[in-house]
Amino acid sequence: MSNDFASLMMEGNETLRDEFSNAINDMKEDGTLDKLISEQIDALINRSEVKPVTMPTIDSADTIKVAVTGALPPMDYVAADGTPAGFNTAVLAEISQRIGKNIELVVVDSIGRATALSSGTVDAVFWTRTNEMASKSKEVSDDERSSKIPEVESKMSDEEVEAFHNVRELFNFSEYSTVDMPEGTICTVPYYSDTIVLVVRAKIN
Repeated sequence: MSNDFASLMMEGNETLRDEFSNAINDMKEDGTLDKLISEQIDALINRSEVKPVTMPTIDSADTIKVAVTGALPPMDYVAADGTPAGFNTAVLAEISQRIGKNIELVVVDSIGRATALSSGTVDAVFWTRTNEMASKSKEVSDDERSSKIPEVESKMSDEEVEAFHNVRELFNFSEYSTVDMPEGTICTVPYYSDTIVLVVRAKIN
């Protein structure tokens, strides 16, 4: 299972959404996103030097206000000098150059992201969590989901079936199906994905 991270905007802001998405897709194709992952995420995890990020200033260009939390290193955090830093900031700096607009970073707490967006305090939120599993899960009823379990288990060994039952007891899949997108919002294409790993501790007698 994986989480996909994207930028969130209000409905009616499709033009900005498409500008962000096009820039993100171009960054994927030309290798820029991989480079930023190495410079920001891998470097911080490996405790090596993280490349500083400077937001560009484009004369006479429109300014977009984008909310970041500053609370999810290495995705984004507040540096020692009080300025937003991290992978999200680096991605936004690159998007700013590619779409020809200034981006003003506004630090909000995670809970206040949706309010900042709906109130018009910011034009976009960077980041929001979305994922393919969650989107598909929302389209499937509990009865349909339960009816598929025998088919899934028929392809497993006895040990795998037991582990599967243990995971189902520990992990609330219905809660996982909730994506981080309030009603009335739209999101860009994902700019980053991570993998969710379920770890079950076995009891050894």
